[in-house]
Parts: sequence; structure tokens; C-alpha cells
Amino acid sequence: MTQIETLTERLVELDDDQLCLHLGMNTQGISEDLEGQTRSASIDSFDLSRYEITRGNEDTLNFGQRLFKRLNAASYELLCKDPFDDGETLKKLNDALKDSTAKAAGFLAPVLVANLGLAPAVAAIVATLVVKTFAKAVSDEICSTWKQSLEAEKQK
Repeated sequence: MTQIETLTERLVELDDDQLCLHLGMNTQGISEDLEGQTRSASIDSFDLSRYEITRGNEDTLNFGQRLFKRLNAASYELLCKDPFDDGETLKKLNDALKDSTAKAAGFLAPVLVANLGLAPAVAAIVATLVVKTFAKAVSDEICSTWKQSLEAEKQK
């Protein structure tokens, strides 16, 4: 298992707000790296236990949520509208999602690094958020279809 897959295994356990907080904190950490500070955007330095949502970091959470909104849109463009991809990446993502959310996020993160220029730790968070959103939509659709089939059965 690669480092990014190991990280996404741990990230899928977090809720969306915790992921957005990590996104905000890690992105700010990268900015500090550029200014000569010691934090890093590498996967090795990623610490899931370091951040908890408090009143003191609401601005960082909001920043992470706004950043994810932008990166989510860019990820959509990459996966669903890339004229050079022919849907291959999306098919592979779907195949990985059949195994697990973490595996799908682990597949998507390097794609985001390569195509959007994201730092690996940031890409892992964004990939996890994207895949969790995608998986929820799929499960909602399954449940909706299942409900309709149950209701149809009752009417017979």
C-alpha cells in the first residue's frame, strides 16, 4: 500500500468538516513553508490528531470549505469534461469505488497532484472529500431506487 493510500484509509474516517479543517490547515502550512517556516505539505508530516474544530479555528474551517468548493469544481472539470480523457479516469475511479471509498480516494489523489498541481497531502484530503460526496450520491440513488421498488412491491 502506498503512502497516499494509507493516508486516505485514515482520512475517510473523518467527517466533512474535519476534512475541510485539515484542508485549510494544510494549505496554510504550505503557505508558511513558502515563507520559510518548518511545516510541510508532505504526506509523512500529515498528522490527523493535530486539529479539532473549535471556535478559534472557524476561519480556517471556512477557508477549507471555500477552497474545497473551488477544487471540487476543478476536479469535476478534470474528471467529467476533459476532452482528452474519454472517461477513462472516471471509469477507473468507479472501479476503485467498488472496492472502497479509501481506495477510490487513493486512486484520485495522484490524479489531482498531476493535473491540478496540488501538494500530495492536500490532494489526499480533496480526493477524500470528492469521493465521499460521490459515494453519498451513489448510495442516495441506490436507496431511492430501492425505496421505489419496495413501494411498487406493496402495490402488487
